[in-house]
Formats: sequence, C-alpha cells, structure tokens
Amino acid sequence: MRKLFTTLVLLCFLGAAVAADDTLEISGLKTKVPAGWKKVEIKDTTFRLYQFSLPKAEGDETDAEFVVFKLGAGSGTVQQNLDRQRANFKPAKEGDKLKEEVTKVKIGKDEATYLDIQGTFLDKFPPFDPKAKITERENYRRLYVVMPDGEYYLRVNGPAKTVAKHKAAFDEMLKNLK
Repeated sequence: MRKLFTTLVLLCFLGAAVAADDTLEISGLKTKVPAGWKKVEIKDTTFRLYQFSLPKAEGDETDAEFVVFKLGAGSGTVQQNLDRQRANFKPAKEGDKLKEEVTKVKIGKDEATYLDIQGTFLDKFPPFDPKAKITERENYRRLYVVMPDGEYYLRVNGPAKTVAKHKAAFDEMLKNLK
C-alpha cells in the first residue's frame, strides 16, 4: 500500500512538472505547447531557448523541429532576417522561384512578421561555418516568425508534409501568445 501511495505521489509530481513544461515564455508572453510536440534537450544553448520535435507525417522520413531563438537586438532588420532564411533554401527546380509567403500576424498587442517558405533546404552543419558540408533536402518547408521586439525568433523546419501537419497548431500557439 505504501509503495502504491509513493508511486501515486511521484506520478502527481511528475504530472505537475510536465504541465509546467507545456508553457513557453517568449518576450514576456506565454503560450501552451501543442499536444504531441516533444521537448528536446538543447545542445547549443547559445541562442536556443526551447526546442521541440514535431512527429513526422505518414510517408516522411524525419520529424520536424520547432525552435525558439533569442538572438538579441543586434541580429539585424526584419528584412535581413528574412533574407537569411531564404538563403537556406533553393527552388525545387532550377529556373523556378522559391515558394514563399510573407504575412503579418498579431502577437500580443503587436504585429510580427511571418515567413512561410518551401523548396530544397540547404542543410548546413555547423550553420555558420563557410566550409561546412551542405546536404540538400528536397521538399522542405520552414515557418519563421520574427517577434515584434526583434530579439526572439520562432522556427518550424522539416519535411513539407510534416510541417503542413503541424501548421495549424503552430498558428494557434502564436495566436495564444499573451
């Protein structure tokens, strides 16, 4: 009986810890993490505040990832940030343009810039090393949000079908940032 009680107390405690983990705080605003997104241990803590794995869609080989970055005010203009994201992609076919859409989204009381881009992802590791090997990943998609304060950036990246599967949940999470 005592063992059962201890197990129940432990489960309640762990449940509280998990419940606390499903809330993100970004730029002084809070929101809930969509169900099914799995928190990932961050290895590069220089700029990454949060990182989650988004389960792959049927037929895709890999999961997508959601990352919240804090780069600080010196990371450039909104346009410079969007251009850096575009540089990570090339059109699916030579001669085509990148498939992209830039919109505004209301976050809290302000507007943020939202980039939705799709094509061949130029996966480079380490990302800032000019000599790093580039792996081309066809039919990838990125959702990228420059927060109004210009210090925080939210990114969903992965196979296009998997990102499409999670886009509505990502958009809802943005809408609920308060």
